[in-house]
Amino acid sequence: MTVTSSRGAFGWGCQTAKESVAAISYWHRAHNVDLGIVESREVLDPEVGGTILPTGLIKTGAHAAGGVDISPRLEDDIGWLFYGMMGSCATTADSPENDMHHHEFTFATDESSIPWLTLAKWMPGSSATEDIGLRITDAKMAAMRLVLPGRGRVRMRLDFLGTKPEFLADPAANASWSTAFEEEDSIPISAKPSGGFEMPEGSAVYPMGCVIDFTNGLTDPVRQEGVIGKYYPDDLAVLGRGVIIRFPLKVTNYDKWSTAIFNVTDASGQASFAEWDPITYSSTFEVNCESPGLCGTANPYKLTVYAGEVEWVVDPIVMVGNQPVLVNFTGTVVKPASLTAFKISLENATENYTWPGS
Repeated sequence: MTVTSSRGAFGWGCQTAKESVAAISYWHRAHNVDLGIVESREVLDPEVGGTILPTGLIKTGAHAAGGVDISPRLEDDIGWLFYGMMGSCATTADSPENDMHHHEFTFATDESSIPWLTLAKWMPGSSATEDIGLRITDAKMAAMRLVLPGRGRVRMRLDFLGTKPEFLADPAANASWSTAFEEEDSIPISAKPSGGFEMPEGSAVYPMGCVIDFTNGLTDPVRQEGVIGKYYPDDLAVLGRGVIIRFPLKVTNYDKWSTAIFNVTDASGQASFAEWDPITYSSTFEVNCESPGLCGTANPYKLTVYAGEVEWVVDPIVMVGNQPVLVNFTGTVVKPASLTAFKISLENATENYTWPGS
């Protein structure tokens, strides 16, 4: 018989510390779940001794890697993953209205600090007793991709690294896993006029879409965390962090293109040939997306991404017959002199996101 993925599930729990397994408290529907076990294997080098074939393959250790593709619900659970990605959360109660709350996820005081997660992958079998529950302890978020179409729903890709994978049969009975999923009415869309894209903050821009890539550069689980006496990685430390923003902009004028390359803010006013200029074009950045319906009595669920300083470059403009002229921007978030470097904001009815043990 053929087993389909529809009964499968992806979930997680918030660990109080390393090597402290968390209950799987949160579940999220996913379009794709490729989180799994990575084994280190070595095929023996050619040997003298009567055969031209390899004489063996040796397994030397394991860890977990991969992730999920989701349409993010802003109702509650996704905030814990924003915390796991960023490292800290501050909440303003009753904002923008009573019983709604504004959460800002930023880097922790120690910018290399992010919390540990326990991950769950429920793999369906031909019956419940044939189901498999894969549990990954001591996991961290390695990357998050936020995809905002010109018109459509927001999508996300989440990637993880984990140290210890384990499994058991019939997770409903043996691990007491009980799935509960949030509804689709809190999925944000990018085209609502009350949302918007600003570059710099306060100056509206209308791109045809946007992709934001957040990266936590974790230590390599084999090359940097493989130690004598352990099958699993010794740790997963944050070596560096980065945010890249990409979007195509339809040309109505060439002001931002000329600013990015020539440091000329008014392209149409340039009466003589301008030379290339080494000054990098930088600005603040903010994009807001909201759910179609309301969370409170007057306000929707809301997701905001903000950067205090983004340095922009543009690709060469390619003109294609019978097609719009586009300018493709790529921005790198850098450390600003005074503003918040980067934050993710979430507005919903959750009272707070206080990490267990913090």
